Amino acid sequence: LIEVFITFKKRIMDEDGKKCRVVLIGGGHTNCQIVLHTPKSHETMGSCEYVMVSNEQFGYYSGMIPAHVAGEYEDNVCKLDLKKFCEENGWTFIQASITSIDADDKTIKFKRRSGSEEEAMVYDIGAIDLGSRTRNPFKSKEIGANDPIVMTRPISILDTKVNDCLASLSKSSSSQIVVVGAGPAGVELVFAIHSKLKNDFEGLDTSLTIVSSHDSVLPTNCKMVQDIATKELHDQSIQVIVNKKVVDIDLSENILNCSDGSTIPSHLTILATGPVCQPVVEAANTSLPLDGRGFIRIKDTLQVTGYSNLFAVGDCNSFDSFNGTFPPKAGVYAVREGPILLHNIRECIASTLDTTYQPTMQTYTPQDDFLKLLILGNGKAIGAKWGIAFHGRWVWKLKDYIDRAWMYLFGHEHPYPEKLRQNEEQNKLKKIDSKETKTFSPDEAMSVLLSVESEDYERPLQVLDAMRDNEELRAAVVTLFKNLHT
Repeated sequence: LIEVFITFKKRIMDEDGKKCRVVLIGGGHTNCQIVLHTPKSHETMGSCEYVMVSNEQFGYYSGMIPAHVAGEYEDNVCKLDLKKFCEENGWTFIQASITSIDADDKTIKFKRRSGSEEEAMVYDIGAIDLGSRTRNPFKSKEIGANDPIVMTRPISILDTKVNDCLASLSKSSSSQIVVVGAGPAGVELVFAIHSKLKNDFEGLDTSLTIVSSHDSVLPTNCKMVQDIATKELHDQSIQVIVNKKVVDIDLSENILNCSDGSTIPSHLTILATGPVCQPVVEAANTSLPLDGRGFIRIKDTLQVTGYSNLFAVGDCNSFDSFNGTFPPKAGVYAVREGPILLHNIRECIASTLDTTYQPTMQTYTPQDDFLKLLILGNGKAIGAKWGIAFHGRWVWKLKDYIDRAWMYLFGHEHPYPEKLRQNEEQNKLKKIDSKETKTFSPDEAMSVLLSVESEDYERPLQVLDAMRDNEELRAAVVTLFKNLHT
């Protein structure tokens, strides 16, 4: 990533007085990579103006939020001061709420928190990274700030909102806490809340429930993941309700209403009901092309459909090549879009400053399988890849290592500095020093992955690397796992 601007640096420096304004609209995982890896030389910065506009000064890493709620991380560990970060990298940071995006006029409008006047800014190149918000499943209820209802987004206030709502529960009577939605977000959150109740709210008499509208938790994951999660939920005395679609809430009666007419008692409701687009994206005063769900349509180059100088990344986008059905809204895709966006912004800058330059855009292909890691709130986590699943303490240690390594890239301290390359900036995020892939027999590989109580994640990671590189080993291990779970 550090190298991507070098090839066009001379071209920028040779232009006489021509400016290019790059505006990052939102401070999500992808846009932060652009700030980190833009050139800092005086000559380059003199030819471009770099601006980030975000409604929040602090950007939180979504992958760490469930563990933050569980009490594994302090607040400062999983957030980035966007203002300081931008200033250190030669960017202008504006804290403001975006009110409109006009792709035809290449203009955004916003209101700063310090005042009510709407301001306009024209961009030459823009990148929208506004994330998503949680879908409200209640047909007759707009959610108020003081209601005993917590939505998983915005993630910046999730832990505070959970704490405040738990503190408001009665200590003299039993309270039912219900998480609606049993995808990865809901499952991680119900485990996190269980851990928080155990550690910080021991005096409360509560019961904890997770509700799935499907016939299992984690319905889009493989059967092994579902089985491990279901067993852990049972072991932690968390009730699981399946095949129930919550459609409304009655706060006066403390109940959730389901589509089949049944009810579920709930004194505190946590909504993990899937993403919808941000209001500014679906607003009438935007010229953005939207899919049927309201997300911004893009080409495989991450360019907004019909606009070569505007990009949309992370949760807010929708790939035309998949008709908006893939990929799912997950942070791993936002992270991996970063290098593609960086290259393509470089090309757009070059062609803006030199109209004879013909840009060469890279395309992003979302991977259909990646290592999924979900916390269990008890010092363990679930991992899944290639249709198999494993869990244990080493899985949590691996997730912790990967997440902290990501934050280390943006200047945070890392608890395992000896495991990171210290001499090469571009390798800060490398998990383990590059070595020849170790060899394992299928039985040995399976034994390592099933070491539930071991905290050593390096050897299991070597097994996963070996399985990635050796198709025969991978097939044999997958077969062993599937035989074990039949």
